Amino acid sequence: PVRAMAMLAEDEAIVNAMQGLAEAEAMAKLKGFVAALGGDAPLRETGFGLAGAVKCLKARSVVTHGVMDALQQGLENKKNNRLREAVCVAVECLVLVLKGSFEPFAVKLLPAVTMKISDKVKEVQPAAAAAFAAIMTNLSVHGVYAALPVLGRGLQNRESQWQSKVKALDAIRASIGKAKLQVSRCTAQIVPAVIESLTDTKGDVQQAAKACLTAIGKELINSPEMVAMVDPMVMAIIDPLNHNTSCVEKLMDVTFMNPIDRPCLSILVPVLQKALKEKRVEYKRRALLVVGNICGLVINSKELIAYSEHVLPELELCVRDSNPEMRSYGATAMAAFLRGMAPDHLQEKLSTLTEDITKLQQSMVSHDEIVKVKAEQELKDLILQCSNESTKQHHTEEDIAADLERLKIEAEKKQKDETAEWAAAEAKRMKVENVEVGDMSEVAKRDVAAAEHAIKMAEQKKVQDVEDKKAAKIAAEAEKQRQLKKFQDQQAAAMMKHKQAKKKK
Repeated sequence: PVRAMAMLAEDEAIVNAMQGLAEAEAMAKLKGFVAALGGDAPLRETGFGLAGAVKCLKARSVVTHGVMDALQQGLENKKNNRLREAVCVAVECLVLVLKGSFEPFAVKLLPAVTMKISDKVKEVQPAAAAAFAAIMTNLSVHGVYAALPVLGRGLQNRESQWQSKVKALDAIRASIGKAKLQVSRCTAQIVPAVIESLTDTKGDVQQAAKACLTAIGKELINSPEMVAMVDPMVMAIIDPLNHNTSCVEKLMDVTFMNPIDRPCLSILVPVLQKALKEKRVEYKRRALLVVGNICGLVINSKELIAYSEHVLPELELCVRDSNPEMRSYGATAMAAFLRGMAPDHLQEKLSTLTEDITKLQQSMVSHDEIVKVKAEQELKDLILQCSNESTKQHHTEEDIAADLERLKIEAEKKQKDETAEWAAAEAKRMKVENVEVGDMSEVAKRDVAAAEHAIKMAEQKKVQDVEDKKAAKIAAEAEKQRQLKKFQDQQAAAMMKHKQAKKKK
């Protein structure tokens, strides 16, 4: 402890000695310390000298005088072990001295520093671990929000070794007490990486991942009934073969009294996703019932959107299942999930989605092959359209007005189509009963003519829509090529300008 206090006093003295220097002298000192990185001078002396010079010249000097580039290049240098160790020490010193003003640069250096915790050279490992600890300890709550997704991506990096993963998982767990709200908002990005770490070949990583996932569930979930389900859900994620079914059964018995929040969804959705892939109808049915129950309890629709790409494909398979019971439960769960994601102005349209899907499902089992194929395509288009509408996150006033106008047009078209279908069915019935056209009343004749005209117009509209889509696709591709060529021309011009300036210099 006495030695540590002396070291701290010496470090502070080095930093303070830089504060009274003139700008030119401080700049020369800064360049000297950057050049000395990886040299024979004591590492902490060089690091704190660099931090003091940066503090004298303000934080912008990290970029304007090439400090950031030197740090990044040093961390990526695989040949010079002393340089990597020196850069890690310098990062620690910069964080300790500059604190919040160095935070954006620290977050940018965080992936490389985390990787060096598992460096092949033993001398680099403690220096990187100290730099990592300094960064995570001195982050503000906003810095935590920026750093956690970086740690999540690092966990999923195949080049990351087990030491780096354990440190990252422990840091995520420690951040919960420091910035609870920010960690809650990041759960959609970090929990999949934590779950992936549960299957790591190293036991230390598995234990750290389990502790981290349990802490996220028990400390961030606000619903008391779901907090009680954290342990079963974690076990279902770790060992789905033996625990997933029993976990879903327990979820069915839960009486949901409180809203479902983002941390809860981050742990619950992987359990349900696995259950929806089960072959047995009974297991799928339970999962679909749970999906239908929780969607209405998610207050913020954006929280469901993050999981749409994982859940919607499984729900669509259930909607198309050969089992009639499964199709019925799938339609209900699909409608509930889409309504849970959709904004308020689309709720009226989605209120009849279950009936629309059920109607198309009935046509899908028709003996008429044409009717069957048409119903399958319409069901696919309906799900795709509703998914695109529901998952759109930003709605301006113009977007809402356009959506309402489009919904009005769609409602009128739907009513006309239903009238046409009714008229066509009535005409078919009368034909089966061998009713002659000459014996039909004038009203019936007009209805039949109107139905035929409506069917003809619908076919023309369908052909026109296909042509419009093709034209729009061609135009979009042409615009994409034009933008690419423009970008390439700009890049070429910039490169030429750079070469000319370099040659002139």
